[in-house]
Amino acid sequence: MADEPVPAVIARRQARTGLATALVACAALAVLGGFLTTPGVEDEDLGLAFVFTAVLIMWLLPFMSRGDHSEVHGPDQRHLTARTISGWRTVDLHRLALVGRAQYLGLDMLVVEDFDGVRLMLDEADVDLATEQALTEHPHNGYRVSRNAAYRLGMFEPQASLKVWWFACRLLVPLGFIVLSSGAPILLAQGIHEIFAS
Repeated sequence: MADEPVPAVIARRQARTGLATALVACAALAVLGGFLTTPGVEDEDLGLAFVFTAVLIMWLLPFMSRGDHSEVHGPDQRHLTARTISGWRTVDLHRLALVGRAQYLGLDMLVVEDFDGVRLMLDEADVDLATEQALTEHPHNGYRVSRNAAYRLGMFEPQASLKVWWFACRLLVPLGFIVLSSGAPILLAQGIHEIFAS
């Protein structure tokens, strides 16, 4: 990795190219899978595999900005550069626009985006420290910090009731998704309809 920051124009172009490639691949797999799952075609299992792969790609799209091999560099530790799927990106820590936190299936990542629109998702302690320092040293830049990110950075201590609420949401949202995707509400509605229809 070079010591020079990656220009925002290049980072945004690489991100758009990576996203477009993933979307085209997803659409092609879904269409091909749809053709292969039509009745009378011998390769129905292959078609289902293509459709499943397309769904998996769509589910992984938020991870396009996930970075690794990050480095904080430049004058006053201004630049945060990391490698993503679409290439190297540099976020200007002195011009942060958004700081958030993404938690997916046991992953806990800090999301940083600058005013140039360059975004990174990272899970490294030195990134947390550099981000916290940038936020405290430049408090009037107009950035937004989510409560969850502020909690991760040690800048916010939630009340006990809020901690219980976060725990309940983390438990109930996946459970609700499982219940809704299992078809149980449809079966319940059909049962109620049959009871009242007779």
